[in-house]
Amino acid sequence: MPQNCLYCQNKAALDALMIKIADLEVSTLYLFKEQTHPGRCVVAFKDHVGQQFEMNPKKTYLTEKEYASIIEKIKAQL
Repeated sequence: MPQNCLYCQNKAALDALMIKIADLEVSTLYLFKEQTHPGRCVVAFKDHVGQQFEMNPKKTYLTEKEYASIIEKIKAQL
């Protein structure tokens, strides 16, 4: 695990910037505390990868499925 990765190390800085909303199958959903743009969030893959293309196809599919579900739920609340 890279020591400089905000998400992998779960540093105090992460908690200062975001609220952990949910642990999903392959990712974790965080909501930014600063909401100038309502619903601004991060979906962080649970395993460390530098770029999405580095994931295997199954995990890429599962991540995209989670993205779609999250977007649908956020849009319903706006």
